[in-house]
Amino acid sequence: MKAHELCSYIDSFAPFSTAEDWDNVGLLVGSPERESDRVLVALDVTSGVLEEAVRHGAGIILSHHPVIFRPLRRIDGGGLYAALIRADVTVVSAHTNLDFAAGGVNDALAKRLGLGSPRPFDVFENGLSLGRIGELESPMEPAAFAQYTAERLGCGAASFICGDRPVKTVAVSGGKLSTPPEKAAALGCDALVSSEIRHSDFLEAAELGLTLVDAGHFFTEAPVAALLAERLSARFPGVSFIPSETAFPIKYTTGRA
Repeated sequence: MKAHELCSYIDSFAPFSTAEDWDNVGLLVGSPERESDRVLVALDVTSGVLEEAVRHGAGIILSHHPVIFRPLRRIDGGGLYAALIRADVTVVSAHTNLDFAAGGVNDALAKRLGLGSPRPFDVFENGLSLGRIGELESPMEPAAFAQYTAERLGCGAASFICGDRPVKTVAVSGGKLSTPPEKAAALGCDALVSSEIRHSDFLEAAELGLTLVDAGHFFTEAPVAALLAERLSARFPGVSFIPSETAFPIKYTTGRA
């Protein structure tokens, strides 16, 4: 397949036009004519991910986070962008358009946590939605649910505010928390899973008796790579879509590992 074919298919279910104005999505490095029978699907583009792509013989990387986010002033010979160019690896990024899409980041997170009957959390006037709400098969105590979340997402540990009721109905919002805990509680949720949660949100959750779980930005979005690879494989059976196995490069001294 060629890179522009990949872009065209992504645009059919996660239109690039739906990305936030501040975002940077689409083909960001390389040529639309770059052809490859292997595509590495990753959350981020790092030196480790590029090495993984080269190892697999993947000429295209499909990432969630934009490989170019802030304007570049220069590309030096020793940096990531020069390495991508030297390796002739093209990069396509689908960021907030994939956050909004059905079958995107939030559906992948709900599926990984085993939530039944997932439905949109936030629905906007333009018809786009963020987050999902679903039910666990059986209720869990808050601390057990936080541990379950950490195990399912592979984040080692998850910080949480312990609610005052068992967890059955769960809201998820992959990446940075974009919805106040008050809304999750008003919709009948017992817990909310997200990341980059503010101090004020934790205090609000505590007042509401809501179990608020911070599982980390990377770990709440990483499940989308496997789900996206599965979807793309069904559409392009002659191409190998490989979910990245490169570990999150940040190591915590306590908490998540």
